[in-house]
Amino acid sequence: IDDHAEITELGRQLVKLRLPTRLGKVLLEALHTKPEVVLGPVVDLVASIASGMATQVLMACTQDTLATFACREGDHLTLCNLT
Repeated sequence: IDDHAEITELGRQLVKLRLPTRLGKVLLEALHTKPEVVLGPVVDLVASIASGMATQVLMACTQDTLATFACREGDHLTLCNLT
């Protein structure tokens, strides 16, 4: 919403995606940042998180598996390593 209480262009794009706002922003950013490189993995990651699969995958892993594939930069990268 802008200063005049109107929906912004970003807001219109996010509504069309029908995703939680943060996930929608991640997806839109991927479209504008080297989509030929990042779009595929970002779509996979957003779909995993939105569907709840990410939580299920992380919970199903043993500590040894998590230690092997863990990424200090974030759980989202650990998930990418696991899938």
